[in-house]
This record gives sequence, C-alpha cells and structure tokens, in this order.
Amino acid sequence: MTADTAPAKPSVSFTITPGEFQLLATFMAPMQFNESTGASIWVTSHGGWREWLVTANGITTVVFSHEDELGRYGIEQDESWAFPIPEHVLVTMGKFSMTSQESTPCGMNVTLSDDWVTLASDEYSMSVSQNPNAKCPPMIPHVESLLIATVDPTGLWTMLSSARVWPTGGMANGMNTPMRTLCDFSRNQLVLQCDWAIVDAGIHEYRMPAEFDQLPEGVELKPFNIPHSSILKLLRDPMAAEKFGPVKIHIAPEGVSHMKLSGENWAMYVPTIPNVKQWGHDLDDVVGDIPYVWEDCSRISLMFP
Repeated sequence: MTADTAPAKPSVSFTITPGEFQLLATFMAPMQFNESTGASIWVTSHGGWREWLVTANGITTVVFSHEDELGRYGIEQDESWAFPIPEHVLVTMGKFSMTSQESTPCGMNVTLSDDWVTLASDEYSMSVSQNPNAKCPPMIPHVESLLIATVDPTGLWTMLSSARVWPTGGMANGMNTPMRTLCDFSRNQLVLQCDWAIVDAGIHEYRMPAEFDQLPEGVELKPFNIPHSSILKLLRDPMAAEKFGPVKIHIAPEGVSHMKLSGENWAMYVPTIPNVKQWGHDLDDVVGDIPYVWEDCSRISLMFP
C-alpha cells in the first residue's frame, strides 16, 4: 500500500522554515535514542505553539515554533494534535536543503498522520511510513525555579569542560567529583567548585559571568550540584554551543528531579544530581547512564575512590 492508496486518516500539514530546521539540527542532533524501542521525536500543537520534543537518557528537549499550519484533515481547528516523525526524515530535510538549487533555501512542507509522513520542497518530495513503535509523546518534567542565571553558552562549555579536567599529579583513576555551584551576586558570577581533596589537590574554583534575576525575599539559595556531564553532552563543542544563544539556568530547590535550561525558543530538562558533598556517588546512575568519553578515553563510571 502506498501513501496515495492508503485510507485517509487524521493528518496535519505545515511548512518548516530553514530557521526552524536549524533549531532542530542544533537541539535534536545531540540526543541519542533508539526508535526500535519506541523512542521518537514528536511534533505537537500546544497553546498556539508547535512543539518538537524528544526524551533520551533521561534528558527531554523541546523546540518551540509559532509557524502557521497549512491545513488539517479530521482534526478540529481548536483540537491539539501529536504525531511522531522518524529521525531519518529530519536527516532528509537537511539533504533537501543542501541539494536545493535556490540561492536562499525555501521552507519544506510536512504532512503527518499516524501511518505516513510526506516531505516536499519545491524540487523534491518523499512519502514514507511512520515509526510503528512510537506510541505517545514524552511527558515534559515538572520543574521549580528559585532563580534564573543567564550565561553565555560558549563560556558555559569552556568552564564546564575545564572544570572536569583531573588535577595535575592527582591519582583520579577515571573518577570525577560533583561540581558544586554557587551564585556570587556581588560580582555577577557563577562559581563552579570541584573538591579534589580526596586526591590531595584541594578545591578547584572556576568563575564565569552571569546575569541573575532578583532572588525572592526570604529565599536562601544553597550551593547546588550542576549535572555537568549531561550539559556538556548537549553543548557538544564551542561552535555547536554558540548556536544555543544565551542559556538560562533555572536553579531549583533541593530534591527536584530535573534542572531546566532554556533559551528563546527551546528548553532542556536535565536530570539533577543530589547535593552530595564528597566522593562516593554513582554519576551515571543519576544522569541516565550517559557515556561520556574524553580525549584520554576515560569514561565516567563509578566515583568510588
């Protein structure tokens, strides 16, 4: 059965602009998920927004768009909708853009239903089957925020990647320390502290500029652990991080399961790390078993000395 002969089912059509596709390429590319087990990128309508979302290894990424729809079939105008979209369709969007003969790439029309996905540009088109394993969109984690710190994404990558380096002469043996984070309001700086006392290297400190919202009256902001492995995996490298734009770090109270990072039209929800003050914490267990390999081929596994 082809897309032309298949029975008509509820569907939605919209145009994805080059700018929207660049957002997806920036924020969806770092996510590693297995479509054969039901994980998938989903497109949904929600409160006037179009949302692209995916969850992998405990991290949920959402990209927002205000682009208008082209049309609906079998779906009321005020009714929300949600359809999966296979990852290879997004890859093909990039190929269509690269092979376009237009000096300025135009948008691509996307039609989604439960069974089929159609992608069409001015010069190319394709109709492919849906991922039958995708059952329902992921839930966006509930988060709380005591304070928002806004930082430069390249600076965040620089400081987090630098703070993870083992101390010279320290016998770290592949281990890593929780990264305690404080807000220095007097200097407008985010302060990262790595306690390497267990290998007789003291506490290493890293500072970077930050803009802070007003802390609510009566709220005491305690030092917190930043999930550096997950964030570095999303930022990837300085060139990729630069595309994020200013990053808002939503500092949550202790005990909240996720930390929110957001920008103008995106949000990421990253598993938090309990505020342990010393070694002996299994980092992989709280960040969803994310393998993170550095140039020295070490992998964060267990933090037991």
